[in-house]
Order: sequence, then C-alpha cells, then structure tokens
Amino acid sequence: MSFYGQDKLDPCHQPRLVPPLPTVLCAAARNGQSSVLRFFFDKIPACRDNPLGEPWNPSIHVHEQDIPTQWSVDSWPNMVSIAAVQSSKPEVFQTLLTYGMNVQTAPERWVTPFEVALERHDFTMARFLLSQGASIYGNGGALGNTSSLRDAAKYDDIDSLRFLLEHGAKLDGTNALQGSAESGCVRTAEFLLEAGVNIDEIFEQVYYERGAEVESRCSALHTAIRWKQADFVHFLLLRGANVNVQDGIHQTPVQLAERMGEICILELLQQAQ
Repeated sequence: MSFYGQDKLDPCHQPRLVPPLPTVLCAAARNGQSSVLRFFFDKIPACRDNPLGEPWNPSIHVHEQDIPTQWSVDSWPNMVSIAAVQSSKPEVFQTLLTYGMNVQTAPERWVTPFEVALERHDFTMARFLLSQGASIYGNGGALGNTSSLRDAAKYDDIDSLRFLLEHGAKLDGTNALQGSAESGCVRTAEFLLEAGVNIDEIFEQVYYERGAEVESRCSALHTAIRWKQADFVHFLLLRGANVNVQDGIHQTPVQLAERMGEICILELLQQAQ
C-alpha cells in the first residue's frame, strides 16, 4: 500500500511528507484493508475520539495549500466512503457502516457511494449498498434532475439502466429521458421508451439557475432544442412527441426554436405539425 505512486519529487532536495490521516484511511479503504481501518478507528485518538462520532473524518491541522495534489482529494471529509467503493470489496464498506457511517454518506457535492458503484459497473457492490438502505435514485431522490437513472441515460449506460429497473427503480419523476435529450443519446431514449417512460413528461428540476425556476419545467423536446440536438429532436418527432407541449412559461417547442434561432430544428418541428 503506497501513498507515493505518483510522487516525482527529487528525494535529494525534497523530504518525504507524511500523508494526512484522511489520506491514509482512503488508501487503506481503496486497497481493501478493513483491518487497517479498524485499527485506526479503535486506536488512533484523532479517529477514535472524533467529537462528531465520525472516526473516518479525523481532524487535520494542515492548510489545504500545503497538501500535495495527489493527496488533496483524499483529504476531503467523507472521501473514505468513495475509496471503499473503489476497493470493490463490500466488507470494506461494511466496516464503515459498523462504525456508524450512513450508507448515503459522501463528500459534499459528490454523488453517493451507490452511484459510484453504478458508474464503475460494480454491480456486486451496488447490490450490497442497496441491501444496506442506499437510495436507488442516488443524491436526487425519487424526484430530481440528478437521479441515477438520469445520469445513466445521459451517459449512454444501458447496463446501469437495466440494473436500476431490475432492482425496483421507477421511471416517473426521475427526469431520465431528459438525460438522453441533453446528450442526444437515442440508444438510451429507445430503452426508456420501451420501458414505459412518457415521451411528453414535463420535468421538474431540483437545481436551476436563479430566475429560471419556471422555465426549467420542460419536456424532452424542449430539452433537446435547448441543447441543439437536432437528430434527437427528429427521433422524438418520429416517436410521436407532442409538438404543442408547453414548458413552464407556456412556450411550445416551435416558439423555443424560433427564439433560439435554430432554423434546422424549426423546420423539423414545422414539418411535424
């Protein structure tokens, strides 16, 4: 287990640095060393006596700019949960759960451990996390534009979509088709439509830019136009998408295309009317 795999510092001029405790914990987790984690959690005061009862988040008294780049990410709070998933050993994550970690715990603004397992196609780990109470929808919950279904659809990940549906995920309210529309991924859109998704679903956003609360409610057709995905617009029209569907400001796809000056898309829409 090495902390210096990418270290190219000249040893004659730069002394070795001792990695911060969180980096050590991440290295142990990533390398599948449950016994090392237990030792630190039980014996090392900074872990054992953590005032928040989170032995995986020991305090470090080092300024962020003083931490070498190769260690900086592993020094983030809760990063050990992601490292445990990267080990591909459910027993390593179980060690964290035994010491009180919630199965949803992740670094701030990160996806959940379950979503990391899904992205890695580590379905054994994903099943384990679900068995321990992980949300199948990831950070977004059953509603939201950050759901695991939406991300899988956006990134052309049929295997993950199939896994999610086989393990009980519901399509309604997950904005899955919007993910396909953003990236123009016809393959995942076809999969979702065959699975029963509503082609004219109006997506409700959890996150949006200030002032865009209403306009952010839109259909897959609106989304494809906004992202200038002409081929995807054509695909939706062939599959029967409603050209008169309105977004949150009562704007039809034709009106949106006109406003954006998307002549090619506008012609497709007008031909479908």
